[in-house]
Amino acid sequence: FKNTPLVYRQYKFKHYNNTSNIKTFPLGYHCWDKNYIRDMSMIKKTYEREFIWCFIGSPKGERKIYIDYMKENLKPYFNEKTKAGQNTIIYNNSIFTVCPRGNVNIECYRQYVASLNGSIPIIICPSQEYNFLYSSLPVKPPWINVSSIQECQTRMKYYLKHPTKL
Repeated sequence: FKNTPLVYRQYKFKHYNNTSNIKTFPLGYHCWDKNYIRDMSMIKKTYEREFIWCFIGSPKGERKIYIDYMKENLKPYFNEKTKAGQNTIIYNNSIFTVCPRGNVNIECYRQYVASLNGSIPIIICPSQEYNFLYSSLPVKPPWINVSSIQECQTRMKYYLKHPTKL
């Protein structure tokens, strides 16, 4: 990229050598979730939601460990395979969305789709990584950032006890 005046990328990585000509932009929602909520009055109130938390995605590696921990400690939840269009319903029925690392990067479509459909993403990664990824955006996302799955659960329980803070 060093010979190109300007490069737009979807993901931001520290290993880019010449970052002055590389700009990143947010991922947004995924086409799998094409039925996202467009009318904000359709977003359910917190107390109307069926699930405290959800995780939609492949539970592999670290993610599987996190999800298994959450399943044992905080119910009700949603963690099943979905079909196209179902994610909107699940996110709108979940107060929180657990957002561990995607396949490569902490940024993935999950947090954008969850936000768009009324669920609060909790991003699990070190604060330095979170700040590095999102500080260059014109508006820093208002998501919750925690460094561990235990802290994720603690924050959820706190907000459930203090619903006005949600």
